[in-house]
Amino acid sequence: ALWCALTLWSVAHHEAWRDEADAWLTARDVWFPALWRFAHNAGTPLLWYFVQMPFAKAGLAYGWQEAVHWPIAAATVAVSPPRSSCRSEATSA
Repeated sequence: ALWCALTLWSVAHHEAWRDEADAWLTARDVWFPALWRFAHNAGTPLLWYFVQMPFAKAGLAYGWQEAVHWPIAAATVAVSPPRSSCRSEATSA
């Protein structure tokens, strides 16, 4: 619950970076065949363009990108184990 509150506040106050806006604009303006060719030169995974595409092509505002991303991040946190199996052990000299 605390994570949700903190990240929702962060999403509400997030300032977009160029690479984030570029992914949204590409999903809005480029169709599948051209996107397939474009993606190998882009720094964003192809799946992220496809996730955004219905919202961007529907003409929704750029702020919807955060509304699309937050539930994905929340679901990832929800299914992640509470403790990592990787433990760092302090070594004494």
